[in-house]
Amino acid sequence: MLELRDSPNEYLWRRLEALVDCMVSESQGIPIRNVKNFMSVIPSVFSGSDIVLWFMVHAGADDVAEAVHLASRIAAYGYLFPIAAMDHAMAVRNDSHTYYRFQTPCLYPSRCSQHETDTTVDYAV
Repeated sequence: MLELRDSPNEYLWRRLEALVDCMVSESQGIPIRNVKNFMSVIPSVFSGSDIVLWFMVHAGADDVAEAVHLASRIAAYGYLFPIAAMDHAMAVRNDSHTYYRFQTPCLYPSRCSQHETDTTVDYAV
């Protein structure tokens, strides 16, 4: 396993993971819920508009464009991902019909070696 002190990204990972911890918090984090779909239920998800609103209220984003950009960067680093099979883009959408989940903490970039992240990307679906 890659030691954080050996990585040039240590500072970045620490800051991002502190932010993600706040996003996951039960008290002030993004509300996670089960969504009823036509004939099924999608468990433990949140919408793009939930993410954008959270960034504007809790992270100090000045406008919607900045909140979408910040959320998209968090997704690009692999801390959250869209659940729709046809939606592989890592850009977060500001709508209530695109759903996301947080990545499992054991698969955060800081906990994988560089070789593992270069060759495979695992998503906890």
